[in-house]
Amino acid sequence: MDLSYKTTKEMGSNLTWIRTGGEVEVFRPDSILELKSFVKSGVDYFPLGMGSNTIIKDTNLDKVILKLDNLYKEIELEYPYIIVGSGVPNFTVSRFCIQNFLGGLEFLHTIPGSIGGGVFMNAGAYGSCFSDNLEWVEVMDIFGSVSKLYKKEIKFSYRKCHVPKTFIFLRACFKVFKDEKIKEKVDGYVVSRNLTQPRFLTLGSTFKNPEGKKAWELIDQAGCRGFAIGGAKMSEKHCNFIVNTGGATSGDIVKLINSVQSFVFSKTGILLDREIVLL
Repeated sequence: MDLSYKTTKEMGSNLTWIRTGGEVEVFRPDSILELKSFVKSGVDYFPLGMGSNTIIKDTNLDKVILKLDNLYKEIELEYPYIIVGSGVPNFTVSRFCIQNFLGGLEFLHTIPGSIGGGVFMNAGAYGSCFSDNLEWVEVMDIFGSVSKLYKKEIKFSYRKCHVPKTFIFLRACFKVFKDEKIKEKVDGYVVSRNLTQPRFLTLGSTFKNPEGKKAWELIDQAGCRGFAIGGAKMSEKHCNFIVNTGGATSGDIVKLINSVQSFVFSKTGILLDREIVLL
């Protein structure tokens, strides 16, 4: 195994929005050659964007966190397409679209995280998701080979992109259109989000919506709105969101998730499926 790459020791709590997690090894390549060398080394890794829907365990994570902070940060406009680096934050893409009066991606403004993670999760909001306007993604496999996958080659489903978990998303291309009212749409989404969702020290939606159901309604019916374990709590503002009320551990969050799943199943017979990622 090639151990020539250099990692740093960092706290998982500094890498995720929920601000929990113990010490982990992190690798930030400065070039595509470094990235290829790293993935070809055989090390077990997890590509992490902004950590907006990820929980890093409190101790003994047995894989290296891969961060592309130093690569793939560009947005290119080749109308009617925009090509975006995987490390670009969603709200940065939304602002770019507002400045250039480009429609089709306005929902990104309300989704925390970056483009690579959004494609991998097929994240969405307000009736739209990443796969809707996607044309292609550029990926790297475990052998360091870079290829382009067109949308028709990828199976997308609700909050899921069916590609190997070891794939590293490098860039994505989306189709856009001219829209003079893009800012009005984004402003409307922001107002709605701020009224209904907690903003900080959260993970976004904890559970996927079961077919024909709303996860938050099932959680509410089970009496779990405001339910807490340690410093982790089901938000009273939106009970499908977990918030860190201060001093929460990843262990608290996992226990809370398992408990809510159990309560909802006992009440409704429905087993909620996690939307967030546990490492």
